[in-house]
Amino acid sequence: MTDRTEVTAAQIARIAGVGRAAVSNWRKRHADFPAPIGGSETSPTFSLSAVEDWLRAEGKLSETPPADEVLWRGVDAAGGTADATAAVLTGLGRALAGATGSPSDPALDPALVAQAAKLAEADGRGEVFERLQDRFVNTYMRDRDTGSAGEPLARLMAGLSAPPRTSASAAAPPVLVYDPSCGAGSLLAAAARRGATSLAGQTAEPRLVPLVITRLMLLADDLGIDIRPGDALLADAHTALAADAVLCQPPTAQREWGFDDLAYDPRWEYGMPPRAESELAWVQHALASLRPGGIAVILLPPGVAARRPGRRIRAELLRRGALRAVIGLPAAWATPYGPPPHLWILRRPDVSSAAPNSVLFIDQSATAETAAPDEIADRILVAWHAFEQEPDGTTVEPGFSAALPVIELLDDTVDLSPARHVPRPETGLGRVDLLENRATVQTVLAQLIALLPEPGPDPSPGLPWPMTTLGDLARTQALEILADAAVAPGDVLVPVLGGAMGQATVVADGDPLVGTSPGRGVAAVRTDPGVLDPWFVAGFLRSDAAARQSVSHASTTSRMDIRKAPLPRLPLNRQRAYAAAFRRIVEFSDSVRLVADLGERFAQGLTDALAEGTALPSE
Repeated sequence: MTDRTEVTAAQIARIAGVGRAAVSNWRKRHADFPAPIGGSETSPTFSLSAVEDWLRAEGKLSETPPADEVLWRGVDAAGGTADATAAVLTGLGRALAGATGSPSDPALDPALVAQAAKLAEADGRGEVFERLQDRFVNTYMRDRDTGSAGEPLARLMAGLSAPPRTSASAAAPPVLVYDPSCGAGSLLAAAARRGATSLAGQTAEPRLVPLVITRLMLLADDLGIDIRPGDALLADAHTALAADAVLCQPPTAQREWGFDDLAYDPRWEYGMPPRAESELAWVQHALASLRPGGIAVILLPPGVAARRPGRRIRAELLRRGALRAVIGLPAAWATPYGPPPHLWILRRPDVSSAAPNSVLFIDQSATAETAAPDEIADRILVAWHAFEQEPDGTTVEPGFSAALPVIELLDDTVDLSPARHVPRPETGLGRVDLLENRATVQTVLAQLIALLPEPGPDPSPGLPWPMTTLGDLARTQALEILADAAVAPGDVLVPVLGGAMGQATVVADGDPLVGTSPGRGVAAVRTDPGVLDPWFVAGFLRSDAAARQSVSHASTTSRMDIRKAPLPRLPLNRQRAYAAAFRRIVEFSDSVRLVADLGERFAQGLTDALAEGTALPSE
C-alpha cells in the first residue's frame, strides 16, 4: 500500500530524534532534502516516505522502523479506506481501554492488538492512540478542516481557560469544557489533562466522532464524554449547554455558515454576523454556550480583528466586557491559516459584576521560529493570569504586551490587532551608537577597497595551457575524491547540488567542519600538497569553465560531477600564484557580503532612531 502520510518539520524532528532547528538546518544545507508537498509557506508538510529515505541515506534513521510506524502501517493495511481504517483504529482503541466491542467493531488481528498493548505499556495507552489518530488525520483527511491544534497550542488554550496551577486560591479548573468544532479532539484532550471532568463537543466529520470518544476515554476512566456529529452553527446538538469553558478552533472563511437561515437566531446577542464573517458567528456561539462568567478561548485568523464588516460586533463585545484579551501568536503556530493567528479570550458577562474597562493585548507574532513553544506559552500564561488578577495594574511591556482602556479602542475601525496596540521596543540607538556603527561601516569599506583585486598583465601567446581533469588527477593519486571521510584542514569542499553548486572552499585550521562528514550534496577533495595547491584547485572549480564541462542537466536537478572538471597542468610554483589570486578574490567576495549586511543594518538602525526620536536628521 502506498504511504500517503505527510509530516511536518516538528514530526520529522521526532522521527529523527533531533530538535526542530536541526530539521531547518538540513533544509538549508542539503539541496536534496525532500521538497514540501503541502501545508503552507510557514508550516510546510513533506512526504513521510521521501523523508525516511533521505534520513536513512544520511545515516540519521535506523533501518528498523519505529514501533509507531510498524503499528500504523498495520492499522492502515487492515483498513484500506478512510472509513474502514477509522473503524479499525476505533476498535483498537477500545481494545486498549479494555472496553467490550460493539457489533460494528471490525474483527481485529490479535497480533495487532498485542503489538499496540506492548507499545502502550511503554508509552501509555492514551499517548499511543493519539499518535495513531494523528497519523489517520494526516493520511486520510489532509484536505479537511479537522481543527487539530498542535500540542503546544492546545496546552496553551487549555491553560488560558483554567486557573494557574500554582495558584494558592481555591479556584478549581473548569468542570465542563465544550468544543463546538472539536475535529480530532485535541483541545478537549488538553482540557482533560488540565483537570476538566466533563467534555462535550461536536464535529462536522462524522467518522471522527468514535475516534474522539475513544481518544478521550483513554485519558481517564471517569470522564464524562458527549461528542456528537454535525455543524454546531446549523444544527447545534448542545442547545441547553452552560459550559464552564469553551475551547475552539472554528472553520475559517465558511461561505455557507447559515447567514440566510439564522437571521433571527438568539445566539447573535452582539449583532448579526456579516455574511463574510463566519468566525464572528462562532465567537457568539461560544459565548452563548457558556454559563455567566464562563471563559472562551478561540483560535482565529488575524483578519477577524480588523476587517471592516465586523467592526460593529467587535465594538459591542468591547462595550459589554465580553472580550478580555487578544493574543498574537508566532507565525510557526499558524497552521492551518498561514499568517500568524490570534487567540481571543472572552467571558460571558455576569450581571452581578461590572463590565471590565480594559483589554489585554499580547504580541508574539514576530517571535523566531526556533523559539521554544513552551517558553512562549508560559510567558503568555503568566501575563494573562496577572491581568485577570489585577486588570488595572497591568503595565505596558514594549514588544510583548499592553493593557488598553476599552474607550481607546472604540474608534471608527475597532482594530484589535495586537501588533497595532503593543508598542515596539525601542532600538536604543542614539547618536553615539549610530556614529560607532557608521565608523564600523567605513572601516570595512576601506578594507574592501584594499582587497579589490586587480587583473595581472596580458596572457602570453602560450596560453591556454595543457589541460587535465580531476578524474585523471585522482587516478594518478595527485588528489583523492573522498567518500565518507572526516573533513581535514586543507580539504576542498565543493557543493555539487543547488544554488551554491561549484562554490568551492578550502577548509582552514580550526574550522567547525574539521572532523565532520561533508554531508550529502557536497564533494570533498584532498590534494597531495607536493603536487597540487588546494586553493589552485578550488579556484578553477569555481569558474564557469568548470561548470560548463562538469554540470549535468539530465534530470530536474542539476548536478556537478567534479571528476569532469578541467584543471590546467602547471608546476607547483605557478599554481601558488594562481592560488593566492583566487584566495584574494574569495576574501573580497566575503567582504562585499559583510559590507552589504553591515550597511543594511546601519541604514535600518538610523531609520528606526529617526522614527523614535532618539536621533535627529543631519543639518
